[in-house]
Amino acid sequence: MFKRILVAVDTADADRGRAIAAVAADIAKGSGADLRLMTVPLMMEAVRDYVPASVMARDEAAAVKDLEAIGASLGLAAGKVTFAAPAGNIADRTLAEAATFGADLIVIGPHKPSFAKMILGSNATAILRNAKVSVLVAR
Repeated sequence: MFKRILVAVDTADADRGRAIAAVAADIAKGSGADLRLMTVPLMMEAVRDYVPASVMARDEAAAVKDLEAIGASLGLAAGKVTFAAPAGNIADRTLAEAATFGADLIVIGPHKPSFAKMILGSNATAILRNAKVSVLVAR
């Protein structure tokens, strides 16, 4: 069914991230798919270009460590789960990672709505609109 599943999680909400990753892991187990857990480290886009590379590397390493903790709880065979924590716009980075990984399914979770997201739109909506593969919004 699916061969490569990309799971975008917010590591700041680890419980929800684990739940979303578990849904994707169940699909991966059923189809023998490879899983990539990803997150986009939180940093305001306005300042990202001015942050030293060492700070960006530190944030990426911390994010990958958080993803590895989630991945360890999924019960998948070694080598079936990889991790990515690219910096940038969440929707753009998720879509780019899906293309790079060769994902045929993207699994995302909804965020709690806020007034700002109602006005500006959400990352989930941008991913749904622009993905070239199937997208599952897991609750």
